[in-house]
Amino acid sequence: MKYENLKPKEIAYIAVFGALWGSLEVTIGMFLHNMNIPFSGLILTLIGAFIALTCVRLINRRRAILYTAFIAAILKMLSFTTIKLGPMIGIITAASISQITILILNINLISYIISAGLTACAPFLQFLVGHSIIYSPKIFNIYQDFLNLLGHRNLDITTIIIIIVALHFVLGCIIGLCAWQFSTLLIKRINNY
Repeated sequence: MKYENLKPKEIAYIAVFGALWGSLEVTIGMFLHNMNIPFSGLILTLIGAFIALTCVRLINRRRAILYTAFIAAILKMLSFTTIKLGPMIGIITAASISQITILILNINLISYIISAGLTACAPFLQFLVGHSIIYSPKIFNIYQDFLNLLGHRNLDITTIIIIIVALHFVLGCIIGLCAWQFSTLLIKRINNY
């Protein structure tokens, strides 16, 4: 792997976008978690993906996603909130998924859409893995029994998981498209300035 020499301007962009992501993660994240808003991890992941992908396009460096994520994770770690480990793992996991996708597919519209789509699935998959570790994989049997109790005997928990992951992916794809369009607009504005 070749070492990437970053220019001072690129470092400044990474620092600003990472700080923006981290500050939004701390403020909005604290609000969402304290209010027990459903899918708060998804909301924060979509915000982070939008910010990181915009930064990548502005400086045209594929590894900028992880750089901005590390800054955001450090800011989250230094925050006064009590819940730190889960969101930090979420930030790094989402950034890693996005980073790998961009490294494989390069910087283009398709890679942005796929990258954000896959990244948006990370919070729900983290939730599933966390629940199966904490409560054992038998938790899914409990979920299925709960569905049966509600009278949804024809619904399988696997089907519901697939539907939720697909919805996350579609929302992520929309955010990837928005990040591409927004970064295109920013590049035009910066070039005209």
